Amino acid sequence: MDNAKPGDEIIIAKGTYTPKGKYSIKRHITLAPRFYSKKNGTKKNPIIIRGEKASARPILQGPSKKYDGYVFLLEGNYWIIKDLVLRSGSKGLVLDNANNVTINNVEIHDIASEGIHVRDGSSNTTITKCSLHHLGVKNPGNGEGVYIGSDAKEHNGNFNPFCNNTVIKNCKFGPNISAEAIDVKEEVDGARIFKNTFTAKGIVGDSRNDSFIDVKGINTYIYNNTFTVDNAGVNAGVDVIQKKSKKNQKPIKKTGYRVAVFKNTFNLGKNGSKIPIIRFKGGKPFDIHMWNNTRKPNSKEPVLFFSDKITKSCPSWSTVSCKGAKSSTATNTKSVTYTLSPNPASELLKISGISSTNIIATIYDIHGKLLLNNVLRRENMSINVSTLLSGTYILTLSGSEINESRLISIK
Repeated sequence: MDNAKPGDEIIIAKGTYTPKGKYSIKRHITLAPRFYSKKNGTKKNPIIIRGEKASARPILQGPSKKYDGYVFLLEGNYWIIKDLVLRSGSKGLVLDNANNVTINNVEIHDIASEGIHVRDGSSNTTITKCSLHHLGVKNPGNGEGVYIGSDAKEHNGNFNPFCNNTVIKNCKFGPNISAEAIDVKEEVDGARIFKNTFTAKGIVGDSRNDSFIDVKGINTYIYNNTFTVDNAGVNAGVDVIQKKSKKNQKPIKKTGYRVAVFKNTFNLGKNGSKIPIIRFKGGKPFDIHMWNNTRKPNSKEPVLFFSDKITKSCPSWSTVSCKGAKSSTATNTKSVTYTLSPNPASELLKISGISSTNIIATIYDIHGKLLLNNVLRRENMSINVSTLLSGTYILTLSGSEINESRLISIK
């Protein structure tokens, strides 16, 4: 791993591997890992580390029950990690500034805290066909399955919070994940969580850890999953939280909006009538949508936790197919007369005539690629477009009184 080059394939035979020593990583609060690399692959020639046989995966671990460091820390781009078992560490697999990494058919268990931590600016991570269980065995309050991003208190120099476009699919979460199965932190954009199975057996069920998924980021999609409540500690399916920065912290901009939860099955058990699919747990989340979810046994969504603020239909901004679901645009907005100036614009595009706050403004190119995403407040209804090249773009405005698109020009 120390000498890996683009295109290299590191193949590990069946067996158990326990290094005697650890790497010394003198950087922020990172603990020393047992397995480590900072080498980069490329898009065409990723570095691959894998078990020799998918049916007999080798085990990479720290000393049994010692939990004194990460099992595996990666600080390189374009890796494929597959067909392995990671166990007996403070954390299982940590990505720090490691972009375009695929984690496939990896089992992670017997870990003191989190199973997988996607951290410090690591974007475009794909986690597929993985199994995570028996996490948080020493630190139950920090025993998440997959933790994406970092807490705001670590954003002032320790970690880059923008860990975007994480995909989690076809994975099995539980039993005995002591905290949330997935925690999407503030400033994280574009997480997609689908076709996974979750069991709540073993969750601690305290005031911090009593749902399957926490969402504090934006543009989060949760769909086609199966959730099973087999523990009294579960009080909600998905918690949506808008975080506010504290004194001496950087301002938090991307938090608690644009969350879509749809086509999931929730096996809620005997107390199911009291469990909401979505709960607002902090701040004032907005633009939250859910539709076509199945509650078993069937019951109405509890009228609490600001459920009247959840839109029961597909949002116009969704980049995931809403086939079979009604659009939210026709039933939740009204016609608003507003003006854009100047148009064409070169630096600031000002919007006038909208009285509400928390308007989401997105700009796409003519092929539908997202280029800018802003939350506009009543006191500053303007968008900085100075980074865009001259041409024609699509501006979409969405909020409580508006949801429409218009062509704009940049000069």
